Amino acid sequence: MLFTCFVAPSLPLPSPSSTLPLPFPSPLPLPAILVYRTLPGTKPFRKLAHLSIHGVALILAIVGVISAFRFHDLSTPPIDNLYSLHSWLGITTVVFFGLQWIAGFVSFWYPRLQTSLRASYLPWHVFWGLTIFVFGVATALMGVLEKLTFLQTGSVISRFSSEAMWANTLGVLLVAFAISVVAAAICNDRQGDDYRILD
Repeated sequence: MLFTCFVAPSLPLPSPSSTLPLPFPSPLPLPAILVYRTLPGTKPFRKLAHLSIHGVALILAIVGVISAFRFHDLSTPPIDNLYSLHSWLGITTVVFFGLQWIAGFVSFWYPRLQTSLRASYLPWHVFWGLTIFVFGVATALMGVLEKLTFLQTGSVISRFSSEAMWANTLGVLLVAFAISVVAAAICNDRQGDDYRILD
């Protein structure tokens, strides 16, 4: 979110033939998760912003997955697809993200479920949204670890190289980022009972 996290431009390494893709959280999921409770304005405006930002993030996530498949297929020699936990969790994250977006659109935007059904679904919407976000961060962390393992096993970089230290630091920052977003989403009480008032 997915959630998610996307691969930033590659960092050049000592070998001209190798690069270390580094995950950076898309700026979209963070405000999308928090916008409904933190953005000033009317509730319909905040719902539209929440829905729209997530829609853009979903499109970017799909483009990211397609790009990964194309990169693997066009590499020389071609790289196998869907062999790692990183790829499995990444695909799972994007699929759940898409299902969550569709369910949220139908439940809260159009045609909208009746109030009692929206009230029943809302805690699950919040739960799955945060879960998908955590899946996205976990996918990014596994991607960094996978690439570092390949590069270190091939002796392209050493275990204590600046690239390895940067990737490890980035991993710690991603974990801190995820904790901060989840805490802000569940603890922010500025709007009081916004998670319960659905009209």
